[in-house]
Amino acid sequence: MTIAKLTNKSPVYTINGTNSQTAQYGFSFLVLAATHLRVYVKNAAGAVRLLVLNSDFTVPLSSLNNENGGVIEFAVGKVPADAVKMQIYRLIPLIQDTDLSNGGAWYPETHEDVFDYLTMALQQLDEKIDRCVQISPVPA
Repeated sequence: MTIAKLTNKSPVYTINGTNSQTAQYGFSFLVLAATHLRVYVKNAAGAVRLLVLNSDFTVPLSSLNNENGGVIEFAVGKVPADAVKMQIYRLIPLIQDTDLSNGGAWYPETHEDVFDYLTMALQQLDEKIDRCVQISPVPA
């Protein structure tokens, strides 16, 4: 698989707290595990809150390992009533847990998976850097 998307976050959704039906919100990037998703909501006063996986929202299996992305779902009565804005992020652990042994067999898919993971980690860091205060690249 390749990482052809340049983002690790969804569009900002405006939500209205409608609780009469199941609500789905999409994301368009690869997610390897449901625990790699972070869903943040902001209320009208500007307070931001992190939602809890399997308590506030769920992720269908079809949304995992899908390079086109997927959805998160709120069950009936679970859409945050006080939320005005919502955004979904991919946040992976910054670890390297693939062990490639010297002289071992060559598995291209394993190597590509490592590169994909590194690309997702770089996208995650790039998104955070974009939200930071930055100084001019040209010295004064």
